[in-house]
Amino acid sequence: MKKVVLTVSVFVLCLSLSSWAQIKTDNQYMPQLDPMLAIATLTGGDASVAIDDFGRAGQTSPGCGGIGAGFQVGEPGTSVLCEHTDFFSAGGAVTKISPAGCTVTSALLADAPGHATSAVTCGACTFSFDQTVDDGGVWTTVVTIDGCDVGCYYAYTDFDVHGFANNRGSYHADEGRFVVQNQTAVPEVHYYFGDGSGAAPDHWAQGEFPTVRTFLEGATSCQDLPDAPPIYVGDWTSAIQYNGATTVTYAHGRDDASEIP
Repeated sequence: MKKVVLTVSVFVLCLSLSSWAQIKTDNQYMPQLDPMLAIATLTGGDASVAIDDFGRAGQTSPGCGGIGAGFQVGEPGTSVLCEHTDFFSAGGAVTKISPAGCTVTSALLADAPGHATSAVTCGACTFSFDQTVDDGGVWTTVVTIDGCDVGCYYAYTDFDVHGFANNRGSYHADEGRFVVQNQTAVPEVHYYFGDGSGAAPDHWAQGEFPTVRTFLEGATSCQDLPDAPPIYVGDWTSAIQYNGATTVTYAHGRDDASEIP
């Protein structure tokens, strides 16, 4: 269970103070899953991740993604990923890629232990997901967009590295990714999330749960993430943003050698 958020973080984004006093067990944040959705667990090296048709992932703890066993590298039996999901805008309100507004057009197909594909349609837009976990334990997602012009695409990740508290995230602009550790529990273990194509995202943000997700869910049009703060400590969440993209590539993994200031 995630804690009650009592303190306003740097990531404000015009939210009212009352929106910060949420807990992950609040029904608003409970997973709303269709029991008929396909879930596949991909493996590579010493990593594993459970994904669904919509490119989503995240452990089954209250308030998290509810997609199988989540994601881990070299730590079997645990998950450091509370939730991963994507959002987009094709001229209107920002929309979550989920069963609430999208339909499966190509069911999740795992054709190898570390590879799966799926496609979903949201209005005029079709999003094709190609997901791989390689022998080094890197989980890479390639999203191809067809049928519409997407003004902005957001990839959202909520890491709970060895618990939700005391997670310290640092944005590395030269790599276009966040690196996250738990400051008190096994701090030498570092996970990352960010661009997987070699090009930095257009914008990014990190902040306290549920502020980043609340901002995306409430945006009535494309809104640029604030590129801040460079370091955040707490119940860590994040998003990266791509504008005008037809293909988006992002990656999750573990890199204990990556420094966190």
